[in-house]
Amino acid sequence: MDTKRRDVGVNVRDPSDDMVEHLVSTPTSKHLRRYETGYFLSTFALGAPFAAFVTYVGFQIQNIGYVIGHAPGEAAQSGCLPTAVSCRVPFAGSGDVNLTSYILYLNAIIYAVSGGLTLVISGIGDYLNYQREQYVVQLIIYGILCLPIAGLMGTDLSTFNVLSGLYVVFNIIGFIAGAWMNIFVPFVMQRSQATESTSSHQPSDDSKYLATKAIQDGMKMGVWGSNGLSAGQIVLFVVSLGLTFVSSLYAGLYTTTAAGALCIIVSLISWRLLPAPAAKETRGEKTTNWLMLPLTTFSLLFRQIWQYPESFKYLLAFTIYNDTVFAFSSVTGQLFNLNIRPSLREFTYYSLVQPVSSIITATIFLYIRPTLKNRVGLTLRHWTILSYGLTCFCALWCAIGISPSVSIGFKQRWEFYFFQALQSIAASIANVAFKVLFARLFPQGNEIKFFGFQLVLSLGTVWIPQIVNGPIVDATNNLRLPAAISSALLLFCVVLTWLVDEGKGMQQAGYESFGD
Repeated sequence: MDTKRRDVGVNVRDPSDDMVEHLVSTPTSKHLRRYETGYFLSTFALGAPFAAFVTYVGFQIQNIGYVIGHAPGEAAQSGCLPTAVSCRVPFAGSGDVNLTSYILYLNAIIYAVSGGLTLVISGIGDYLNYQREQYVVQLIIYGILCLPIAGLMGTDLSTFNVLSGLYVVFNIIGFIAGAWMNIFVPFVMQRSQATESTSSHQPSDDSKYLATKAIQDGMKMGVWGSNGLSAGQIVLFVVSLGLTFVSSLYAGLYTTTAAGALCIIVSLISWRLLPAPAAKETRGEKTTNWLMLPLTTFSLLFRQIWQYPESFKYLLAFTIYNDTVFAFSSVTGQLFNLNIRPSLREFTYYSLVQPVSSIITATIFLYIRPTLKNRVGLTLRHWTILSYGLTCFCALWCAIGISPSVSIGFKQRWEFYFFQALQSIAASIANVAFKVLFARLFPQGNEIKFFGFQLVLSLGTVWIPQIVNGPIVDATNNLRLPAAISSALLLFCVVLTWLVDEGKGMQQAGYESFGD
């Protein structure tokens, strides 16, 4: 395979664009700022409904579960006490399961179905025009799914099932949108480098400067996207707090519907500001067999990725980290609800910790990374290792609480807030670092294919911890046992990332200078 062939077109192809991007071969700094603004707005649009749905719909599902469920050995739908450690709820029309296992099974369905759909979308996506528009349409659908939530205030089994169904569909659409979201950071890095290479201020052969500039612009784009997601969540939670003083019982449901409307409006605003990558050049290839195209694309990718082992190791570590964090977060969320039994207002305070910590950390990271790189040699790989290590420490701390004789291990109120902040700090750094460094570990022109592969791999495996943890919790009624498994997996991520040679990986991908 000719790995030097550019598989992904980066020429802007929208002839009606009021910014006439199609006439610009190398965008100016004004275009790059516009891209950053559009990316911020699109992730802001995503952040508000995401926070509302995951927080309040998930919270409502748990609360209804305590009403329609029953304690082990008690009559069906007899209800569970607020202090009950275990509550069993109806599942799939036959029998019942632990409420925590029920949430884990819902997540497993989400990740498995999303993985299959994303495989199809990522396989054909490179060959489709209007990639930016498809991303925006998915955001609009994301918002539409939030609109009926304010009308679902019942505490019966029917409402429980409807909310569960919407929860599944909503998250599937969110993951599909993520398949398109990842194309914008490498696009900006590539165009930024092209812009600088034609600038009169720097010689075109100054590869080190160009590589450093591309990575820094990629960092800016990644942080803008991360901060947009966090800002959307913060706005949502602040509005929710205000509504709790009016209707503390249903404020979250009202806010979810409002977040859906906000998502639709902001998505439309971001549309014309986002960059618009062109469809992949087929070079005469027949692409009419759309059913086989996804399998063909990823079959080729599986063979090609072994040419870039450093890229594969970094990808594998991040995928395992992502899967583990999803499972571990589900457990800690359940523990917070069971141990603290928070009011809606406190649950909102707790939820605010994540985006506030993330937006502060990502912004600081953007500015201190170059300084620490020059002074102590901290590369993006080192930052990734530190992030995985912090998350591993959080999981180990939770596992301590497996013993009933220990008073710590996610049993005290302060622990939940402190470790929520610590996990958010780690995640904000890891996500930005991955988007930028991973884009330099495979040849230019393969951005959508490789990032799509990362998402498919993650979605195709993220349900495995859910399926493993579900029966463990269901059989033992010990919610902290999955934390022990998570800590081992996160330690493996640390070791695997430590073994990555990013310099060698960039050379394998054809980059003259590393830039990091």
